[in-house]
Amino acid sequence: MEKGTSVDNPTVVGLARKWKEAMDFFTGGDTEIISSAERYYSHNPHAAKGSGISGELYKYMKDALANINLE
Repeated sequence: MEKGTSVDNPTVVGLARKWKEAMDFFTGGDTEIISSAERYYSHNPHAAKGSGISGELYKYMKDALANINLE
């Protein structure tokens, strides 16, 4: 991301797949849990500071995930 790598780069798409697998594992595939967490962090951005995931990184991964859904 910091080097300007496109979200449709095969390496990025592979990482997005792993991200989705981890999210599905922790949420049981329940997309409402993810939506709820997104709402929480959008209203409480300070709460994510210790996670190591910035809003910018999260958006980048969401954009990369869109490429998975197109395949």
